[in-house]
Amino acid sequence: MDSHLSPHAPEMSAAAIARASLRWSAAAATGHSPYLERKQVTAPEVRYEPDGTILVPVFAAGHTAECELAGLQMIQPDGTKRFTQGMYSGGAYLPIGAPKAGHDAIFLTESYATARTIRMATHDTLPGYAAFSAHNLRIVANVVREALPHGFILICADDDSHGVAAAVEAAMAIGNAGVVVPRFKHRGGHRYGDFNRLYVEESLATVELQLTHALASTERQAEVRKQALSYIKRACPPSHLAHSESLQTNRST
Repeated sequence: MDSHLSPHAPEMSAAAIARASLRWSAAAATGHSPYLERKQVTAPEVRYEPDGTILVPVFAAGHTAECELAGLQMIQPDGTKRFTQGMYSGGAYLPIGAPKAGHDAIFLTESYATARTIRMATHDTLPGYAAFSAHNLRIVANVVREALPHGFILICADDDSHGVAAAVEAAMAIGNAGVVVPRFKHRGGHRYGDFNRLYVEESLATVELQLTHALASTERQAEVRKQALSYIKRACPPSHLAHSESLQTNRST
């Protein structure tokens, strides 16, 4: 049964690849997904099962050959997410929009739906990666930096303390990178949110505006680094960061 990610056991990983490949081959290229309807995103990377489950392909840095499937993330109609049992947890990722050397900027997100939101908000011009979890952000960021040594990496963080802290840590580790956090006009009772929620509750144009501002603001390095470190030390509520413009960090500062 598909359940969780495994951080080790190569033999389990090989079995996971085999199971994932069979399930992927049996799924359809088109279909219906209540989850995607709620998220309001296009999803050219996925495949569909008859019950409305979508299969998101997952690659794993350092454990499989380039473009070789490492496993799947299964997202059920109600939004429940599971990974192929036994697949490696470290470095799981999915390229969005064919990132390659020569791109001036690329993005990095936690979830697939957030990655598709960023891609749509930039009119399919900004490529990037989904890392599937906050824990994976730094691992994937290092892999991306090695492959694209000169590109600016914008990490689109989920607006919760763990997500922001992980994003800031990843950005500071790789340099020439920044973190942007979604800013909501009306947070209501939400304790946290991501850019997909911002899109669904406000508009895609709002997401585009915030991303444009984040990519353009490159002069506040020292101030923002101070804000980020202060945020992590004090473990501030996410609402304290909801009104910040963006977090940027660079090795040169």
